[in-house]
Amino acid sequence: MGSVVADHRPLCVFCVQTDMDISMLELTTPNDIQSPAPSQDANSLRNRRLFVAITIVLILIGSLVRIGIFLQAQSLWIDEAVLADNILSRDYAGLTQPLDHNQLAPIGYLWLTKLSTQLLGTGELALRLVSLIAGLVTLPALWLMSRRLLSPIGAMVAVALGVFSLSLIDYSSEVKPYGVDVLATTTLLWLGLRAMQHDWHYRSLVPLSLVSAVAVWLSMTAVFVVVGIYMAAAMTNLNATRRNKLVPIITTGLVAGISFGLHFMLFLRPSMGSPVMQQFWANDFLPLPPRSLKQIEWFVLTPLQYFTDPAGLSAIGLALSTALIGIALWWRKQRGALLVILMPVVLLMIASALKKYPIPTSAQAGEHWSGRLILFTLPIAFFAIATAIERLHSLSSRAARAGALVIVMLLLIHPMLDLTRQLKAGQPAGDVRNVFEHLIKKQQPGDVVYPNWPMHQLAAYYRHQMDLSDSSRWLKTHPVIVRAMLTDDAWTHLNDWARWEQQLIELHGKRVWLLISHEPSAGSKPDEKFLRSLMNRHGQILDELKTDEASLYLVQVNQPSP
Repeated sequence: MGSVVADHRPLCVFCVQTDMDISMLELTTPNDIQSPAPSQDANSLRNRRLFVAITIVLILIGSLVRIGIFLQAQSLWIDEAVLADNILSRDYAGLTQPLDHNQLAPIGYLWLTKLSTQLLGTGELALRLVSLIAGLVTLPALWLMSRRLLSPIGAMVAVALGVFSLSLIDYSSEVKPYGVDVLATTTLLWLGLRAMQHDWHYRSLVPLSLVSAVAVWLSMTAVFVVVGIYMAAAMTNLNATRRNKLVPIITTGLVAGISFGLHFMLFLRPSMGSPVMQQFWANDFLPLPPRSLKQIEWFVLTPLQYFTDPAGLSAIGLALSTALIGIALWWRKQRGALLVILMPVVLLMIASALKKYPIPTSAQAGEHWSGRLILFTLPIAFFAIATAIERLHSLSSRAARAGALVIVMLLLIHPMLDLTRQLKAGQPAGDVRNVFEHLIKKQQPGDVVYPNWPMHQLAAYYRHQMDLSDSSRWLKTHPVIVRAMLTDDAWTHLNDWARWEQQLIELHGKRVWLLISHEPSAGSKPDEKFLRSLMNRHGQILDELKTDEASLYLVQVNQPSP
């Protein structure tokens, strides 16, 4: 049985159920509590069962959607491909060393994915299995976390936001650890709130400590949540009458702290501080103090764009205001719980101000995937929104309950429509893989293969599945199509059309294969028309294959004019 924990302010009353169906906070004072009539009690029980049943259906729908997209086995995109290359090229010991291609991932995630490929092969499904499992487990974990403090309808809303979040769906089928980050946040907050409701007793702190010690090896962002929970625990027990609670808090916290310290010193620290990535995210750190109008705008744009990327909600102004109302309600209800929930965000902002962790959204980086680094905060945002909607629904008027439903629909209408269109249209399965297979089938000795930069990165993975090992027939690629923001060996000659045209002319008499990835960040589709004009000017196109994700051209380059 759960134990009763109440803030000593009169606005906070916990109605405790079983340990798995935990404390629901009501915005009532003790003097307001009256025994409900039998008919009211029966109606309330029916409503609770209805909301629980709807939540189960939502979780099943979300699971089926994630599994369906996973089984489409879409081709890897650039960041997936280069991380997959590291996983497949190295043994377990090798994965503890700094990764190639400016990649960084927690060692636990790398080892689990390596194990998956050893058991199931090197295909896309095996590489993405760990992310799928994390995405599936996140949905019931979000329910458990929310039910610690919310009624069944509030928890149902939080789960609905997670079920239809396109970002959470996408990262359940990618070779990246961001889906694991979300699962770590949800699980740790569930255990942290449970420990708070058990008055920070050893029996509730030990599970939190053990899960924390494991989580920091699986998720790089878990440290924000772990430290945030333990800081909140210490801050709420500083007064003289409760300082005895600090002993179990500190001792169990040390276990998680030592575990993270080992992971950081042995594996993460040698890989961090890449100047390329520092430059890439340079505009995405919290500007404190702000020194320009653009930096002041950051504080307005970032909270708004957060609800587009990564949250993926429509009506972002409504989403932000609803979340703020939810936070304000918790400020009134119980500030100890608010500290547990919000402290990870506070630590994230401090780290960003110190230029240690970026807070990117679509507003700053201009990419559809930019918010992935802060994806782990979504359970907190969904919880805040659900709190406000639960409070509105709890009002006695029908208009208030209708308003709660309208808000939910406004927030979810675009994600649900986008998801419906995506499922109806289907996703291109293996387009990039098909291009490479076509190349291998038709390539002849002496041919020159000329990939654009994104395709060159994708080949890093697909060489493990097919014969792309004859590097003598590959030119050193120059990414003439990529619109990049950096300058290093790989991205030096960006859109240098004159240079590329000259290289094509110098290959007179040869057969040249041009591979073009349609990676969204590459901006390659408009430039492909210009490349076709160059190929027609200096040669003859003998073969071509065009898919949604990539294009392939075989050009017979003209002999020089006499």
